[in-house]
Amino acid sequence: MKNQTTVRRLQFTCLFVASILLIFPFFQTPFALQEVSAQTTYQKQPVGQYGTITYEHYRLHETLDGEKIQPTSDKSYLNQTFWIKDSYQKGIEMYYSLENSQGETIGLIQSSSVVLTNDQAEGHKQAIVATKEITTSDLSIFSNFLWQKKDVTDEFVGQKVRLKGAYHHFNGKVYYDTYDLNNKWLGFLSEEAFNEVSETDQSLVNEEIIEEEQEEVIETTETTEQSSQEEVVNEDTVQESTVDVPEQELPVLPMSSYLLGGQIASARVRRIEDHTSLAQPRNFYAATYKNKNEFVEKIAKDAQEVANQYGLYPSVMIAQAILESAYGESQLTKEANNFFGIKFTVGADEGRFGRYDIHSDEFVNGKRVSLAASFRKYPTAKASLEDNGKLLAQGLSWNRTFYQASWRKNAATYKEATKGLTGKYATDPLYDSKLNQLIENWNLSQYD
Repeated sequence: MKNQTTVRRLQFTCLFVASILLIFPFFQTPFALQEVSAQTTYQKQPVGQYGTITYEHYRLHETLDGEKIQPTSDKSYLNQTFWIKDSYQKGIEMYYSLENSQGETIGLIQSSSVVLTNDQAEGHKQAIVATKEITTSDLSIFSNFLWQKKDVTDEFVGQKVRLKGAYHHFNGKVYYDTYDLNNKWLGFLSEEAFNEVSETDQSLVNEEIIEEEQEEVIETTETTEQSSQEEVVNEDTVQESTVDVPEQELPVLPMSSYLLGGQIASARVRRIEDHTSLAQPRNFYAATYKNKNEFVEKIAKDAQEVANQYGLYPSVMIAQAILESAYGESQLTKEANNFFGIKFTVGADEGRFGRYDIHSDEFVNGKRVSLAASFRKYPTAKASLEDNGKLLAQGLSWNRTFYQASWRKNAATYKEATKGLTGKYATDPLYDSKLNQLIENWNLSQYD
């Protein structure tokens, strides 16, 4: 009897297991389909920046399923600059959609193959060192990429010059950062000025030679400008002309304004700072303050000037500087003159700002962790104020009116302006209350 019971139990167990095996595929298929579906879902986000393809083994894709629209061996787009319209992200993978100056879609490319250059249509500077002879006359030599003419090539025809960088512009042309043999900067010259310039373009040299050439330029610049650098800096007010020229909002120009060498560039083409400002030595003047009163007094003067220039409330800017820098006592402020915690963007900020690396405490999945972060480094305190003013006035690359609620023309009072910053400039829901309290405590509205 006991044996019969054991046999029945064994039979029942086998029947149960067989049933599970038979119906398991019907449960498995939906989950498998869901997993496949999740793997092919990409989150689309606007980018609205220029970008240069800098990775020599890049691959272009027509769709996100991996279909390539050109052979891997075809490198015709290397170093070219495109308009990055959108990004598509899935996990750690991100692709950019590329458009040329005619608005045609080129394809999709992994973000790691591209350096974003913000609003710099000339793209990422390619480091080269080469000597070439100017062979073409009646060509413009530009001082910047707003096409401000610095000179013409007529008097330089037959002369050898040094090329120390190449810009593959969004309009399809290549422009060279050109110096004479005495390391005097001549300006930006198009590829049409030289014979067989395409060979020079590929003549990359090792980093040691590039650094040696750059050091020569710095030494020459320091020698010629030594007298201006020996000016005494007032200890009470650290005010020096900033390296980064405040960028004005560009007027809407007719299409003819972008005509260059018979080729029409896209109306997206925007300005960059004048080359002379980029070549200046970045002297750093650490701002020091004896106490909180002195900090407020010194910051107030520059903040009033900058805020009025960009249509902002001086009281709000001063309060932001107090709150973000802890009255100038934060390490980031003391060692980088960064009063607002603006971060450094690799590619877009290179050559425009100094870089300061520091570990920053962040919350990840509810836990505080220490992560390496890069911040912009400014030569003076005023330079930091100007960069913050520019950010608030000109917004983000994908939304120029992002901070419009803080503009004086839109905010009737400073309290409306601080409210407009809350949730945008800072995620702290009490950000406006903290700023308002500082404005009241220090009577900062007197500067408005």
